Amino acid sequence: MEFLRVAKVFNLLPRVLILILVTWLVGVSVPCAERIVVLPLADVSQGDNGVNMAFTHEIREMLQGQEDLDILDENQVVQFMVKNRIRFSGYIDSFMARKIGRDLGCDLVLLGTITEMGGIKDPAVGLTLSVMDTNEGIPVWAGTRAMSLSETVRAMGIGQPQTLNDLKKILLEDLFEELNRKLDSRISRAKRPYQLVSLQLSPEYIKGGKLVDCRLKIRFLETPPERIAVETEAGKMYLYPDERSSGYRGYLASRSDEGCYPVSLILEWKDRPTERIPKIAAYNVINEAPRLVMDVKKGLQLGDLIAFRDYLIFFPKLEEPRPLTRWAVEINNEKGDTIIREEKEGNLPSRLVWEGRDAHKRKLDDGFYSFCLNVWDAAGNHAAVTKELALQSTVPPVNIAASYRQGKTYLEIISEEGHSDVPLGSWTLNVASAEGQALISKEGHQLPALIDLQQGLKPDINQMIKSVANSSGSIYCDIEVKDRLGNRFRIRKKEIQLKSQKAVKELEKNTSSWTEDF
Repeated sequence: MEFLRVAKVFNLLPRVLILILVTWLVGVSVPCAERIVVLPLADVSQGDNGVNMAFTHEIREMLQGQEDLDILDENQVVQFMVKNRIRFSGYIDSFMARKIGRDLGCDLVLLGTITEMGGIKDPAVGLTLSVMDTNEGIPVWAGTRAMSLSETVRAMGIGQPQTLNDLKKILLEDLFEELNRKLDSRISRAKRPYQLVSLQLSPEYIKGGKLVDCRLKIRFLETPPERIAVETEAGKMYLYPDERSSGYRGYLASRSDEGCYPVSLILEWKDRPTERIPKIAAYNVINEAPRLVMDVKKGLQLGDLIAFRDYLIFFPKLEEPRPLTRWAVEINNEKGDTIIREEKEGNLPSRLVWEGRDAHKRKLDDGFYSFCLNVWDAAGNHAAVTKELALQSTVPPVNIAASYRQGKTYLEIISEEGHSDVPLGSWTLNVASAEGQALISKEGHQLPALIDLQQGLKPDINQMIKSVANSSGSIYCDIEVKDRLGNRFRIRKKEIQLKSQKAVKELEKNTSSWTEDF
């Protein structure tokens, strides 16, 4: 996108999401859990004998979510360490690993060392973990990871870690993904006579009452079941063989109310009990359009109008997060002509920047524009928000001239183009004689302005101005005008010739006579 700088680029969502991919290969089925002991982590970042129990607890909590593992109670681990005088962490020998297996009745031991933790300017985490087999007393897996915030730069800024806890989570997930692959090969499993490849629900997000396309891929080692069905809270729907995909297919009527609805799989065998695989997929009903809001920064709010001089930052947000399929920005001028139209797939970016340029990066003229953001969620619901904008990169020109009223001489400052939508910030006026001597210095916040050349001045300055006027001389004016956006307009050394008092009276007399004749 040429005209928008996207600070954090959005995640792309697939239009059709495979909600579940469960694979039971021949000879692969429900796992038998292995018991594992988690020893306290050594922490060399705290010194030679440092121990980090808090991080150890985090590792225990993550392992407890693994169905294949049974985590030994922490009190039993501590009692064993005290009884066997294990005074340091991070290392055990082969004999101690086998002793742990015999005394605590476990299959595996996990131990590790924290090499780095924390930091003020650039937080970092370094960790080494290893797992030992208690039967043979040998390591079966080891992994080392280290990362810091400055080094962890994600592609396009997606999922960028912000804190030390974010780093720890990424590091542990990476290590445990590798560990699980290793442990999977150790776990004995029962046999099942089928391999469930996938169950696809399309679309995953839908408006209430519409049909959900269910596509099942499953392979059978023996005779397939008599009937196959998908089941929801509303009941069962039987699938039919689909020759084109070598699988099974059916259409499920979605619920009318908003919510997430799980789908289970039913296998009805002729010569064995019916098998039910619960909640292996789900579809979501979304009926209402997303509630879209958008804050704008770097502009001046003037009622319903936002004025700016160089650029604006837009912060779009959904009040309730939901996946989007696409979003689009449209910018129109005051005539209704489209200046920019850009559309992207996926979720919203965190912010958008517009520099007052068209699609070819040409700076636009001052005037009124509308910035409209449209979004479409995964169910096809549409929402939009529009901001009315005023681009003003200059201050309307001003002029200064002498004005004569009731025998007095004034300087009058006026805007040549009249009223501006952006309020005036301030103006300053400096008046000097032909010889460069300062005569008057004034400032204000409103236009037009009238400055009395005889009022409130020092006697010597007043006398000097009268002398200039009596000789029909000139004064020189410097004026600077600034609006609330920071735009400036300057006039330097504007010469203004003053009339003498006699000429002023004659001018007023002629004006009065002309008015009476008229």
